[in-house]
This record gives sequence, structure tokens and C-alpha cells, in this order.
Amino acid sequence: MISTDSKHWHALTIFYRFFLAFIVGCLCANYFAFNLTLLFQFIMGNAEAIYLAAFITIFFFIIFVIYSFIIQSLMKLTIFSLILFSLLFILSKTLG
Repeated sequence: MISTDSKHWHALTIFYRFFLAFIVGCLCANYFAFNLTLLFQFIMGNAEAIYLAAFITIFFFIIFVIYSFIIQSLMKLTIFSLILFSLLFILSKTLG
């Protein structure tokens, strides 16, 4: 028989995985789009840079969410998410 603590722990791990996948993924996608827009503005017009950055960011977000559910270890997922978010944040502050 499964204890109540085990049920609560499992529910918390699922909630945490969803939080990392969708909330942190959305933040990463936001900074990814911002960085791509800044980089693409050097080689093309403003509207085209925004459109292309948004299109690529959709694929980035989908891959990030899928990868978040492929990784088994929550510790590895947390480290991966925080490192990626930190790199995108630092890059956005450097470029912008």
C-alpha cells in the first residue's frame, strides 16, 4: 500500500516538473526570442527579424518542454534549466 507521504511527494515532483517545463521554459523562450531579435536586426529588417525570431522560438519552446519530460532526474533538469536561463539572461543583458 502506498503511503500518503509518497502520494504527496509524487504530486510535488510532478508539479515541480511542470513548473520547470512551462514557467521556466516560457522565461527561457522569452529571453531566447529577445536575443534572436537583437542578432537578426543586424542582417535584416526589424519586422523580418521579429517574425523569424518568434518562429524559431516556438520550436525552441517545444523542444525545451519535450526535453524537460525526457530527463528522468529532477536535479539534472533543475541544473539544466537554471544554467540555460542564466546564460540567456546574461546574453540578453550583454546584447541589449
